[in-house]
Amino acid sequence: MRFSVARVSLLGSVIAALLVAPAAASAATASVDRTCYPGDGSSEIVVTGSGYTANEAVSLMVGGGIVGVTTADASGNVRTTFPVPAPPLTGKSKNDQGYEMSLVQGGLSATTAFRTARVVGDFSPSNGRPTTLKVRFSAFGFGVATPTGQPMPKVYVHYVGPNRKVRKTISLGAGAAPCGTIAKTALRKLFPFDPRSGKWTLQFDTNPVYHRGTGVSRFLFYTIGLTVS
Repeated sequence: MRFSVARVSLLGSVIAALLVAPAAASAATASVDRTCYPGDGSSEIVVTGSGYTANEAVSLMVGGGIVGVTTADASGNVRTTFPVPAPPLTGKSKNDQGYEMSLVQGGLSATTAFRTARVVGDFSPSNGRPTTLKVRFSAFGFGVATPTGQPMPKVYVHYVGPNRKVRKTISLGAGAAPCGTIAKTALRKLFPFDPRSGKWTLQFDTNPVYHRGTGVSRFLFYTIGLTVS
């Protein structure tokens, strides 16, 4: 008995505005409007700052490179935006990456931090006998819509059978702040039951009760298709 894998990612329209983290007091300040952003190109980062020379240029830097230039207003305040950078697809920071962002004007500089994450579910290894295979599950970015300071949601995996009915739901636990990521779980059976032959869907989301995710769903989810033969 073997299986093949097909993956689908869709985001529900629920990316809510999060609380603004206060910047540390200094001659110049910098802050962003969220602590974690969806890394799918769907949003921008709003940057604000204060304590700069009025009507002079301020550089916006991420990772040591300039990503934009704006101008402080008559009160020395800054407000600008730039596209959310996508996290890497491979490596240690795959799907969930932290960044430092600075506002720089001559000798004035202030730095803050943020993360970006894709909403992705996965398991490894991805081949073997489905009736006996043990895997480590991963879930990235399921807290991107959670307001700053609120607990990260639990992530669930729903097993939907060839008859399109949910067979079983398991909990992977809550992800780590600020993006709600679970890097990897302990080893556990891929299927906590004997699967019948046919096409199975594993849907990752934050709902303890299964609701099929679609392009108009108002919740975050990620699905993996498994064909058991």
